Amino acid sequence: MKRIAIAMTALALTAGSVAVAQASDTADRMPHQVTAEQTVTVDAARVMSARELSRAGVDAAAQVTVTDFSNGKPVDTYTR
Repeated sequence: MKRIAIAMTALALTAGSVAVAQASDTADRMPHQVTAEQTVTVDAARVMSARELSRAGVDAAAQVTVTDFSNGKPVDTYTR
C-alpha cells in the first residue's frame, strides 16, 4: 500500500513539473508588437468590400494605409 502511495506521489510530481515546463515554453511564443516592413496608401475601395466600408463608416475614396506583402515577382499559382 505504501508503494502505491509513493508511486502516485511521484507520478503527480512528475506531471506537475511537465506542466510547468510546457507553460514556460509557451511564453516564448506569445505574440508581440511588430512593425510593418513596407506600407502603401491606397483607396479604401481597393482593399475593402462595400459591406466592410459601410460597417466601418469609411468612404470608398478615403486613403488607407495597408501593409504590402508583394515581392515584385509574378504570382505562380500552379507550381508547388
